[in-house]
Amino acid sequence: NGEAIEYLHRAEREPYVAGDLILLSEINRVKGRTYGSMKLYELSVNEFQKGLQHIHQINKEFERKYLTSLAYDNLSTAYSMQEVPDSALYYLQKNKALLESMTEERLFRNKVNLYAQLGKEHANLAEYDSAVYYFNTALELADSNNYPYTSWIYLHWGNMNRKQGLID
Repeated sequence: NGEAIEYLHRAEREPYVAGDLILLSEINRVKGRTYGSMKLYELSVNEFQKGLQHIHQINKEFERKYLTSLAYDNLSTAYSMQEVPDSALYYLQKNKALLESMTEERLFRNKVNLYAQLGKEHANLAEYDSAVYYFNTALELADSNNYPYTSWIYLHWGNMNRKQGLID
């Protein structure tokens, strides 16, 4: 991970990258995720915030909104890993408002992930009815788009059931 961070620092200084806001934001996203995997959460959040600064300057609306959605998702995950549910939910709600304001069909994967994340966070807060609602919403959206990757949803739904003592 340390080597990866060093290469990402080098990439940020490359002249080719300097003027490309999308590449800069992606470097920040990967650095943030790498710091998160190292449990350096403050550095992780800082990178995601720097990425958002680049993203907000992108002129193309779809790219700006798509990358903003990814940044919100990553910020939520960073706070969830730190067990700071209010901040995790804050960024999930920002992402929900953003994604639900967009009509592009190609964003359905972001929405599936969003609803699954909302289910997980509500399950962690023992808000089981809300969790089930979001898990079901994620599964319905995945099904309607023939998206087979649903194991993450079932994993967290199963963890919620186990937490409630509903092993069967």
